[in-house]
Amino acid sequence: MSEEDVAVVRGYREAAKRDLETELSFFADDVEWVMPGRTVRGIEALREAWSRPGAGTGSEDLDVELEKGELEDLGDGRITTWNRQVFRWKESGELAYERHATIEYLIRDGKIARYEMRITET
Repeated sequence: MSEEDVAVVRGYREAAKRDLETELSFFADDVEWVMPGRTVRGIEALREAWSRPGAGTGSEDLDVELEKGELEDLGDGRITTWNRQVFRWKESGELAYERHATIEYLIRDGKIARYEMRITET
């Protein structure tokens, strides 16, 4: 088990959604950010993608609440977690939908080199 790799992911998760530059500092310059239906390559492309309105939800009309699961060290720089995402309409606060996802991080040289989210069945 690599406590250093787990610490990188913990640091990122604590910084997430607070300050863009601090959040991005946890990623390698050549990061590969893989989401269902979309892959972003490189730190500058990730900065641009995250700077767009609705970047966290895919819609300017939704807010997302994230329940973060425990981190599991898979070895070889791979860390995984299971999360629950709850999407609500900004205007009313009503539930739009929810989903579960596993996220796998690949750590290289103390940075997140790959982030991959897979939607799982509830």
